Amino acid sequence: MRLLIWLLFLLSLLSLLPQLIQAQTWQKLNTEAYPGKQDDICFINQQMGWYVNGYGRIYQTKDGGNTWTRQLEQKGTFFRCIAFLDSLRGFAGTVGTEYFPNVTDTIPLYKTVDGGKTWSPVVYQGPYVKGLCAIDVVKEQYINHGKIDYKYHIYAVGRVGSPAMMMVSHDEGKTFNSQDLNADCSMLFDIKMFNTKEGVVCAASNANVTQSNACPHFVYHGWWQNLEKNFSIYPPI
Repeated sequence: MRLLIWLLFLLSLLSLLPQLIQAQTWQKLNTEAYPGKQDDICFINQQMGWYVNGYGRIYQTKDGGNTWTRQLEQKGTFFRCIAFLDSLRGFAGTVGTEYFPNVTDTIPLYKTVDGGKTWSPVVYQGPYVKGLCAIDVVKEQYINHGKIDYKYHIYAVGRVGSPAMMMVSHDEGKTFNSQDLNADCSMLFDIKMFNTKEGVVCAASNANVTQSNACPHFVYHGWWQNLEKNFSIYPPI
């Protein structure tokens, strides 16, 4: 009896083998040609996603990337990062001026509340943010009137070429605050938050890449007020 159970188990695994093999392969998706790299992509489920690039363009797919629709083209904008909370609410960050040619947009962050059909600048409190390179979202579970619900925290950092800045929202993007982190580093490229209190960012010590060291170990302890610097200095970038 035990042997029969094992045989049935093995047969079930074999039946799933084609799907597993397919899931482990990569396929190139059809997108509009771009001379550089497509800068960022995000999916909220297996079907719906968005990507951005330096042409000031935002694209959306509703079929898992098989086809893409251009939602926005904004001349002078270099979109560097994008993140969505759900099918309607999203944020797109720009790299800012004085780094790439022909970029004139000084607004660091845009938001949409209609799935990307329209975008508007994000108003924030704090020092001016020159540009952003990465956005991360933390989905926090909580009890809302006896039921499980979720709230979203948004973290954005930048930029390549300096200065090192951060934008944070703890109310799902309704309000943002910015923070100058140039006392700790000169460039910020990426961020990954494990929860609302702990995360890591990829940083560099100098805006001049020939003199810069990588500084990948920043540790959060209750967002930016208690930023603890754990430098692991690597050779110049």
